[in-house]
Amino acid sequence: MGSSETSDSLPGSAVPEPAGVAPRLAAARERLDAGDLPGALAIYDEVLAVGGDRADVLVTISGDLGSTGNIRPIIDLVAPRYDAGRHGPATGLNLVQAFLAVGDADAAQHVLDILFALNRPELEDRLHGFSNAIAELMSQGAVAGIPGAAAPEPAPEEKGVALVTISRPIWAYGLESYGEILPR
Repeated sequence: MGSSETSDSLPGSAVPEPAGVAPRLAAARERLDAGDLPGALAIYDEVLAVGGDRADVLVTISGDLGSTGNIRPIIDLVAPRYDAGRHGPATGLNLVQAFLAVGDADAAQHVLDILFALNRPELEDRLHGFSNAIAELMSQGAVAGIPGAAAPEPAPEEKGVALVTISRPIWAYGLESYGEILPR
């Protein structure tokens, strides 16, 4: 155990030491880039067994999964481990985006409330932006500009009949401004 980060490792664990976490995260990203999600998830499981309480690990996993369009694994792997006090706001912001992308406004609002409770003034504008996005999701069923968010299905067009009463020939409507040139 020649690393300064070995205090984070689990005694007797067969999983790589935390010093080996960065190369494993890089290997997982390579798998994601190659389209091998199951292979990347297997590596992430190994890394989380050892370094799941580290902020850098959670933000890297959530960022890599999100940037490659793999939204559901962010929720499955990172959300259960996320603690805003220990892991900071970056992972929380990734989680809010993931929940918005899958249309889960309640979970997004829960994480957003936790982030607001951190009282970080430098995040206020972003947090308010996410608050608006959650409101948009709740009212419209989708958020414009969130990758992976399914657009709501258009409502079926209502068909019906409307009766209109007219007092002059239909072609005369809209010609009021030409009254002086039209015969009476």
